[in-house]
Amino acid sequence: MHAINRTFVALSTPQGVSGIAVVRMSGGLCSDVFEKIFGHRPVPRRAHFGIYRNLMDEELDDVVVTYYRGPSSFTGNDMLEISCHGNPIIISHILEDLCARGFQLAEPGEFTRTAFLNGKFDLSQAEAVADVIHASSDAALKFARRQLSGALGRILLAPENTLLSLLAQVEASIDFPEDISERNVPRAKIAGVRNSLEQLLRTVRHRNCLERGVSAVLIGAPNAGKSSLLNALLGRDRALVSAIAGTTRDFIEESIALGSWRLTLIDTAGIGAANGELEALAVARSVERAMESDLLLWVIDRSDTTICAPLDFSQLAKRRGVIILNKKDLPMALDAGHPLLTDIRWPVVEISTKAPRDIDTLRSFLECHVKKINLVPDEEEILVNYRHAELLRVAIEALLLAEDISDKCEELLASELRRAIDAIAAINGAETSEAVLDRIFSQFCIGK
Repeated sequence: MHAINRTFVALSTPQGVSGIAVVRMSGGLCSDVFEKIFGHRPVPRRAHFGIYRNLMDEELDDVVVTYYRGPSSFTGNDMLEISCHGNPIIISHILEDLCARGFQLAEPGEFTRTAFLNGKFDLSQAEAVADVIHASSDAALKFARRQLSGALGRILLAPENTLLSLLAQVEASIDFPEDISERNVPRAKIAGVRNSLEQLLRTVRHRNCLERGVSAVLIGAPNAGKSSLLNALLGRDRALVSAIAGTTRDFIEESIALGSWRLTLIDTAGIGAANGELEALAVARSVERAMESDLLLWVIDRSDTTICAPLDFSQLAKRRGVIILNKKDLPMALDAGHPLLTDIRWPVVEISTKAPRDIDTLRSFLECHVKKINLVPDEEEILVNYRHAELLRVAIEALLLAEDISDKCEELLASELRRAIDAIAAINGAETSEAVLDRIFSQFCIGK
């Protein structure tokens, strides 16, 4: 691993985003560099205003600098934060000067990685730093901040301690058999820990909701009003709307706020009789995309006298969906007792895409519906990511084997308990390999 006190520097704010940029430094040079530039020793956690002069004694910018003395800093080492004007030329000159003074350019995620290596927080908290930065909804931000507080580590503490206690009991039985008058088979306790880990593992199904929102595919016959509905939900003309059938031949994907979540709407080609090879391909891709979605929104023209089942609808009907009877402003021509409407147990919402009140009603319905059918997690839930899930599966597999051999072979039982303990501990970063850390922190921004 890198030296924990490596000296490095990076721009912490994207260039051009605001009028102020922040340059962050970490390492043993921070205090000395501050004194050489500003002529006096820094006072920790106090903002200093001054002129940044480079090694050639040239004025680069008026800056505000804050010094953090380790270990009371984000990384655990001495840190400096320089707030300067956001002009890329100024930023470049300051970074060049700091490198000339001995700093190295930071690697992606190196600030957070250094904090983890210095014991400022565990690995699941370090991962949450990236989740906070990339959260695309209020709900995603809330879950990320809970993870950042160490909630997952606290939840895993109880099962890990239980397994450590069981392991100590089994090892004592192996090492001192003559002192153990009665052997209690710990199968029930092992099963209890496994059940708690399985419950935690199930939360990974909601991970996509945090990263991209709930995906909802608009399906229906040509000219049913799918593109009009997309535009109405977005509040702007995103999709081309025409009375000519088959206007949409490729996917149109946009996101909207759905309460505290994001709903990713995907407009697809009309599913019906295809005229020509190109339309047939578009229809096939629409069905494929619909099968991959979290939710189907089947748009039906209620003013039409006929209703056609989408191709492969026997498969689509097994998924979660909502029937949207569109064109409420026109006379109802569709038979309410049509088998396709009565046989499919999807909720039905009647709207007109021309009526803003109907669109608001649909938004509110969808917000409640995704919660009702468990597409989004409970607000108090702790969610695991894909790395956590992989390790939880290892622990659960080990505990299943431990249950089977709990009264047969104590040596093998101890081995499986250790495997489960190691997997749980790895979630929070205990004995994590350099390769795993590289993979995690390579996904971070430089400067974080």
